[in-house]
Amino acid sequence: MKKKIAFLITASLFFIACNSTEIGESKDIEPNAIAQQINVDYKENEGLSAKIKFRVSGLNGTTLVLNSPAKVSLNNDILSVDSSGYHGAYYGKSLSSDAATHQFVYTDKAGKVYKNSFAFNGFGLKNNVPATISKAQDLVIGINGVAANDEIEYMIKDTSFGNDISGKVKLTNGNLVINIERLAKLKNGPVFIDISYEKEQPIKEGTAQGGAIYYNYAIKTRKSKIQ
Repeated sequence: MKKKIAFLITASLFFIACNSTEIGESKDIEPNAIAQQINVDYKENEGLSAKIKFRVSGLNGTTLVLNSPAKVSLNNDILSVDSSGYHGAYYGKSLSSDAATHQFVYTDKAGKVYKNSFAFNGFGLKNNVPATISKAQDLVIGINGVAANDEIEYMIKDTSFGNDISGKVKLTNGNLVINIERLAKLKNGPVFIDISYEKEQPIKEGTAQGGAIYYNYAIKTRKSKIQ
């Protein structure tokens, strides 16, 4: 557990160091110098949200507040700026977790329009994790809401807190498969399973600075028993 906490803290500090949280204003920037960063986040039982950030000097640069006439909407709703010490300036809102396609429309100060969409197809387990996991066979967990060959991250912790297993693997026909060699490292008894998904793809409409969409999904921890 201590190793996991240390890893999360290190990862968070690395992310902050690599992405500026300073805030500027778009009126001071040429439109072609502005990049778009879209973050789509989903946590089981907490819901779906999306935000867009406008940055100067690339995707790690200063975040920008849009000055009129520049504006941005999500699903036809004009968004107001928000900010935090972690994110800098951003525009976003919570969304329904139903399967749907969502669209950001950004209009720069010169009136040029950029449209970028993302689809949320639900994310979760096709079936419940078995109450008892056998070390005598591979553990197969069906995943909904992502492409059949996408990569999934997993972590399984036992109560010894020294034999945790984790990895990032491609789905096999829509299934997360954890082989018996890995399962053998776990101590018999209760185990806790975390599954998440991260993906990055370029936006379709952007300036010369480009932009990207970052997906970050996670299911709630499942408890099982291994033997």
